[in-house]
Amino acid sequence: PVTPRLVALDIDGTLPSYDGVIAAPVVEAVAAVRDAGHHVVLATGRSVHATVPVATELGLVEGWAISSNGSVTLRLDPELPGGW
Repeated sequence: PVTPRLVALDIDGTLPSYDGVIAAPVVEAVAAVRDAGHHVVLATGRSVHATVPVATELGLVEGWAISSNGSVTLRLDPELPGGW
């Protein structure tokens, strides 16, 4: 059995290319980590409103994210207004 780990990912300069595009292999790699039973958390300086669309694009619709340089912790949940 796999011991769940927490994998924290920055957004800018890490996940998308410099033109803002998140490549399919990146989305697939994040999905593979999540599907293996690990917790994937976005940790970014972006605002909540700029973090949620990236999480959605990565298929992270449930779980946690840290935004606004660590000052905001949000729970991602598709049942909540705005998805968080």
